Amino acid sequence: MDRREFLKFGLLFSYVIFFDKYLPGGYKRKNYSSLYIFEDELELIKNKIEEFNNMQFPESLGDLLIEVAKTFLGTKYESGTLDIFDDREELILKISGFDCVTFVENVLTFGRLIKNNKLTIENFLEELKLIRYRSGIINGFTSRLHYFSDWIYDNSQKGVVIDLVKELGGSNYDKVINFMTEHPSYYKQLNKNKKLLYEMKDVEEKITQREKFYIKLNEIEKYFDKLANGDIFALTTNIEGLDVSHTGFILIDEDVKIIHASQKFKKVVISTRGIKDYMLSIKNCSGLMVARPII
Repeated sequence: MDRREFLKFGLLFSYVIFFDKYLPGGYKRKNYSSLYIFEDELELIKNKIEEFNNMQFPESLGDLLIEVAKTFLGTKYESGTLDIFDDREELILKISGFDCVTFVENVLTFGRLIKNNKLTIENFLEELKLIRYRSGIINGFTSRLHYFSDWIYDNSQKGVVIDLVKELGGSNYDKVINFMTEHPSYYKQLNKNKKLLYEMKDVEEKITQREKFYIKLNEIEKYFDKLANGDIFALTTNIEGLDVSHTGFILIDEDVKIIHASQKFKKVVISTRGIKDYMLSIKNCSGLMVARPII
């Protein structure tokens, strides 16, 4: 073992000891398999916490979230980071690369902890789990909130967000949701496990039956004055069986813009055009859902 390998092993061992000693009940050593950390990610999170502790943030949660999001500008776009295992579900920690959903989840996690003055690694784990999983409980692949309309609903039930479009009286989004079970080959967990496929069908049926709301694409400008910094947008889609195709944060500048993990630009960016022009450029975009983070 050379010096570099020795130091790497020592750092990993110290992290395991840290988690054994300090993590809350769900992450004690006996359940350590429910947590997965990409190499160097814990150090990145610790550095991010230190960075945030040395920053001054606005009082408004929405404005605070935008400031947190801006610290990730240029972070690479990376898909599939939550799907590295096909035989189990674990809480994945990764802030060196995001897809659109993991960007929203991590920014929201940091923002809520900053606002509540609870910014520690232990609290970060618990808050991320709360936001990412149905009722905040990891119980296999289907407990993760894969469909974003389900993400909005569940997080509204947990008091993390409010469904702003529902509050404003948007249009009913009546659509059969079954994209994942109709395309199991896209998801290695479903493709290899029939039990999970049946569980996901049950999840999809509940989402389909649930009342959902959206702003139609041709009506979005009517709602501009109701949007605020830090609101979470979700683009609804005409793709059969799918509810939402993209998400990020609303940023109010000279126009209503967005900050998001962009697959096109392969990184976190602020849009150079308004959200309506952006939506018009997205094939199959039908409208918008909006969730407002709350404390």
